[in-house]
Amino acid sequence: MATEPSEWWRRFRRYGAIGTVIAVYFGFHTLAQTALAVLSGGGAVTAVAIALYMGIGLLFDSPASAVAHRSGLRIVVVISGIVVLASSLVGVRGGSLGWWVLLLAAVLAVCSSLIYIPALAHYSALLGDSQARGQRFAVFMQRGGALVASGMIAIALGAARPEVMWWTMVATGVLLVAVGSLLPGKRSTDPGGVRPGLRSVGVAIREARRSRRLMSGVAVAASMPLVFVLTGSVLVLALPEHGGAVGVGLLVREAVAVVAALLLGRGTLARANREFALTCAVAIVGIAALIMWPSPLIVVLGIATTGPVIASAIVASAWNTNRASLASEHPWACFAAMGMAARASGLISPFVLSAGLAGGNVALGTVVAVVLASLGWVSLGADRRTTGR
Repeated sequence: MATEPSEWWRRFRRYGAIGTVIAVYFGFHTLAQTALAVLSGGGAVTAVAIALYMGIGLLFDSPASAVAHRSGLRIVVVISGIVVLASSLVGVRGGSLGWWVLLLAAVLAVCSSLIYIPALAHYSALLGDSQARGQRFAVFMQRGGALVASGMIAIALGAARPEVMWWTMVATGVLLVAVGSLLPGKRSTDPGGVRPGLRSVGVAIREARRSRRLMSGVAVAASMPLVFVLTGSVLVLALPEHGGAVGVGLLVREAVAVVAALLLGRGTLARANREFALTCAVAIVGIAALIMWPSPLIVVLGIATTGPVIASAIVASAWNTNRASLASEHPWACFAAMGMAARASGLISPFVLSAGLAGGNVALGTVVAVVLASLGWVSLGADRRTTGR
């Protein structure tokens, strides 16, 4: 019997709306980093603007998760969409804002926090016992949104029309408002135990310290910003003569990540963690190869080996965090801790990798190997023990 139209609408409101919000968010996030860099006009202000946008979530992800838990996802996404829309119109005018761009970066960063972790937490809660299959689909949503945004960035920069990026961000604001209005309103659970404000950061940190399972999720989440900074920024400096190959490698990497999502995360959570550790090992070999024997083909293939790391990390980080949240009095804080780990990695990775690069390409490869191997080892921690959360 055919499904009634009302049933299709119910399913879309339950799964399609949050999936669309996640895809649009990752498109917005990808656009914002490049758009802010162009608008700031270069120099010290650009570095500060990007650091502010990427780093402010370290303080605001946890309070944002608490607010969404208390007030419901719909209101925070809709308000964020309105602010994104209005703020992006500032960028449409073009030119350089100078140091005023820092205010714009801070506003967009707060909007990012209000959407990022609350949306992922809601999606994970909807999946219930179907975490593996649902998180594999999340790879398509996240990387699909980023890929579309990357295409718009290429068009904007290729035509020397940066306002195209800002108009695209205006469109993401419109979509967030429209689709966000279909999300659930106030949570039915009692929010009395939720701690508002910056105190919630301490709650998230304590949850990570208490739960080995959450520490596995935190370690896995920290790997993605490291990979993005390495392949998108540092390798361009390490291999300036292969810049074109790096660009091709990034596109191939996204395709590999999507294909890997079809193959990974099909067993138990312990297996998903082992798969993540294995993908880290493969990526270490790939990065070492492109550093030791750089050629266009090796560079493309080396960067492509980081694709499975991304796919596996999306699945395993959310799955571990969801499992930890089921045993926690503050489930929202578990997802906040995962987001804070990713934000912290995004702030620290440029400095760690730059320090490695200062010692030469071999030193860079050594740093990457040590960090990825360490994260892979920590991800297995919860499965090496049989007691505790």
